Amino acid sequence: QAVDWLSERGYDRDYGARPMKRLFQREVQNLLAVELLQGKHPPGTVVEVDAAGESLVFRAVAAPESRKRKAR
Repeated sequence: QAVDWLSERGYDRDYGARPMKRLFQREVQNLLAVELLQGKHPPGTVVEVDAAGESLVFRAVAAPESRKRKAR
């Protein structure tokens, strides 16, 4: 759903997909960086991006401990 959400908002009839970079920075990179700085996702956590209405949401799908166990 996040891909659809981004593609709908990142396309402009005149500029094509050029606005996608700014949209991705604003809606994904910046918001995820804030959550990381707030400590919501510890180092090594896998974070999934999904669409929820008019915004994107970030959800931890794997904690660092579970990733280490899988690697063994």
